[in-house]
Amino acid sequence: MNAKMTPGAAAAEIRLGRFDKLDRPERLIMDVVRWYEEWDSTLTPDYNAMAVREATIEYNQVKAGQKKMGEIIPLSRMAALADPC
Repeated sequence: MNAKMTPGAAAAEIRLGRFDKLDRPERLIMDVVRWYEEWDSTLTPDYNAMAVREATIEYNQVKAGQKKMGEIIPLSRMAALADPC
C-alpha cells in the first residue's frame, strides 16, 4: 500500500485472498480509515463518520473506474453503520 493513497483508494486496492468476496466490504473501509488515523496520530475513540463517508465515496469511484459496479457500496449502508445502537 502506498502511504500517499487516500483511505478509500487504499481500501479499494486491498486484496484479501480467499476472503476477497466477503459480504461486508464496508468493514474494510472503516478499518482502513482507523489505520490511517492511527498512523498519523489522529486516532480517537470516536467513530469518524465523515472520514468513513469520504473514504466510501473514494472507494466507489475506484470501483466504478475499474468497471466493478457490483462492488459499489451504497452510502446509505455506511450511514446505517454510523447510527448508534
